[in-house]
Amino acid sequence: MSTHSNVIEIEDLSFSYHGKNLVLHDLQLQVPRGSIFAFVGENGAGKSTTIKHIAGLIPFQKGKLQVLGHSLQQYRGDIMKKVGFLIESPSCHGTLSGYDNLKIYCRYRGLPVARITEVAEMVRLSPNLYKKCKAYSTGMKQRLGLAIALLDDPELIVLDEPTSGLDPTGRIAFRKLLLDLNQQGKTLLVSSHLLSEIELIATDIGIIKNGTLLFQGSMEELRRLRQKNTFLEIEVSDTARATALLQPKHAEIEANEKTSKLKIRIEGKMDIPPIVRRLSSGGVDIYALQPDRKGLEQLFIDTITL
Repeated sequence: MSTHSNVIEIEDLSFSYHGKNLVLHDLQLQVPRGSIFAFVGENGAGKSTTIKHIAGLIPFQKGKLQVLGHSLQQYRGDIMKKVGFLIESPSCHGTLSGYDNLKIYCRYRGLPVARITEVAEMVRLSPNLYKKCKAYSTGMKQRLGLAIALLDDPELIVLDEPTSGLDPTGRIAFRKLLLDLNQQGKTLLVSSHLLSEIELIATDIGIIKNGTLLFQGSMEELRRLRQKNTFLEIEVSDTARATALLQPKHAEIEANEKTSKLKIRIEGKMDIPPIVRRLSSGGVDIYALQPDRKGLEQLFIDTITL
């Protein structure tokens, strides 16, 4: 196993189709080992082109790309044995069972067929392993695709829109699979436009626009960068009375009588206990209290519209 701190390192990667406008423009990207790295951007931002470079599917024009500590240009064959891919919808032979589809890949890669039951168990495909692929739901096909990606026991798994087309139950189940794989030591690079979904599992985020990386770091780092003010949301028994009690100290308060909630600007968490004490002593009941934090969707919009 490579011990390099980043499983992917991209430096000054540029690419254009047919010599026209650049799709990637001096792209810089580092994917930390052990992370679930969310790679997000608008349609046409360069996500898929970047992933195709990592998969070795398109030729290099300019830049450097290291995967698992080695140059992809020089060691592509060795690297690909340690990387699993689930890009778009997985292809399978509809008239064959899931097991037989996996057996084809095992023979092609020189792997023991005993590996099939192992990966099927990992992705929870075992109950449907011997059904024909044409009878699989979208979620089952995604599990099969993930099983194929796991056959070589890869260190890195690259997934492009893995939950696209899944219903809510399927998305929840697939998220759980990805979290389980990460806990087993796999690094995941996940490209997705479902920002509210990827936010639930991502440890690190890369935001790309027009072929250039605008941000890379943790969710908390992105929030600190883009959310300058901190707000507290409180559900109370009496919004008018609560506002009157707090306004001498907190000038920036939004009250919503329909939801019985207050949104209060605070300097930090040290402001929360005095707020609770003042409301309680003033006869206002508190039903719920939580930080009003921007989600990834809003943080993404804030970043790309700068």
